[in-house]
Amino acid sequence: MATNAYVSKTWKNTVAQYPNRRTITNIADNTETTVDVVRSVGTVSQEGDAWNASNMNDMEGRINTAFATAFGQLGDLSFVALTQTEYNNLGVYDPNTIYIIKEDEE
Repeated sequence: MATNAYVSKTWKNTVAQYPNRRTITNIADNTETTVDVVRSVGTVSQEGDAWNASNMNDMEGRINTAFATAFGQLGDLSFVALTQTEYNNLGVYDPNTIYIIKEDEE
């Protein structure tokens, strides 16, 4: 039976004391200055999608569902990657296996 090879990740938001703070190092004299960076993007004509844990986890779920659906449609098919020589030496071929021929390793 084919199994879902996709392993989903649980995304987490970064929680920081100063999320917009950066340290700038002057390469001329190696002095550091700490600054807070504030976005200044001008007029927004269209809001984009936030890059956050909620959106990323939703995407993971949709990918996982798509993989599970695709593998569910494969039924009892399995996949095996072999070199041409390994494939030729099998002698008996499983009708429920899709053989993928890869280049010989040198």
